[in-house]
Amino acid sequence: MTSVKIRPIGYRLIVKPETVEEKVGSIYIPDEAKDQKQWKQSKGEVVAMGELAFTTGTPGKEDYIVFPNRPKVGDVVMFREYAGYAWKDEDGTRFATLNDDDVMGVEIADE
Repeated sequence: MTSVKIRPIGYRLIVKPETVEEKVGSIYIPDEAKDQKQWKQSKGEVVAMGELAFTTGTPGKEDYIVFPNRPKVGDVVMFREYAGYAWKDEDGTRFATLNDDDVMGVEIADE
C-alpha cells in the first residue's frame, strides 16, 4: 500500500493508477507512448478518501446515506479515462484525484 501525504476533502478520492507494461511481446513501448497511456489508465488502487466520498445528503440529518457498496482504501476501482486531476508526488509516483462519481466499479477480490 502506498502512503500519500495529501488528504482529499469532500467527495474526492486519491487513486494510484496501475502501471503500464514496458513492452508488448518482444516490442518495447517508447517512453512517450507509455507516459500518455499511463495518464489514460482507468483502473487503480484507492489510497485515500475524503470524508464525504460515496455519501449523499447532509451529515447528521435523516437524509444522510452512506453507500453500502462503497470502496475502501486498498480496493481497486475502475474509473473514467482521463478523469480527475493527474499528478506526481516528489518520488515521481503517479496519482489521480477523482470525484466519487468518476468511479464506475470496484474490483471483486478472488476468494
